[in-house]
Amino acid sequence: MREARFQVWDPEYNQFALHPKEKNITDLIPLENIRTPTAMFVAKNDILADLEDAEWTREAIGDAVFHF
Repeated sequence: MREARFQVWDPEYNQFALHPKEKNITDLIPLENIRTPTAMFVAKNDILADLEDAEWTREAIGDAVFHF
């Protein structure tokens, strides 16, 4: 969420996390291509992604999300 995009994880990411002005851009994960039924379990106090991020992800995946 720090990069404001849904992207492939980079094992070197922690190096960039120490330098807030630097970006670590990797390949995008095309959420709109997901067709497998997907359940999302979201909580108000999630430390990794807030409700706004979860809603964005749900909308990007579309009809494949069957529980939110």
